[in-house]
Amino acid sequence: MEIIFLVADLPAKASLLAMAQYNAFYGCTLCYTLARRSGRIHYYPNVDSEMRDPGYHLKIVSSIENGEDVNTFGVKSRSNLLDLIANLPLTAPIDYMHQVLLGVTRVLLQISQTRLGRSLTGVNKIAISVKVSDHVFLFEILSVLVG
Repeated sequence: MEIIFLVADLPAKASLLAMAQYNAFYGCTLCYTLARRSGRIHYYPNVDSEMRDPGYHLKIVSSIENGEDVNTFGVKSRSNLLDLIANLPLTAPIDYMHQVLLGVTRVLLQISQTRLGRSLTGVNKIAISVKVSDHVFLFEILSVLVG
């Protein structure tokens, strides 16, 4: 049995992947960016980051199991899902709630509200009025399934 991809909220995802949570210095499951702290604020700098490589992820897991002293980039141990889901951790995308509703998109909307003078209510009305073709949605599903 092979699972195509995993979607979970951030704490559950970190637990299932046996990786550090989002608030760790290597808490991003998609890249190797080292987080920074400024006072109480924890953030990832806006840089072109090297994406995590599933093959290198396996090397890190092997190094941990062999007791080698290496930078694990947030990997804690072997995930029980490692043999069920191909290309971990890249096949565990960031969940909708944290990425869109609470994450970058929300911050960008708040910045645009300040700079453009638009209320979030106005932005919501525009977003709700946008209709996505069923064909586009079907194409996105097929492209994920076919790979």
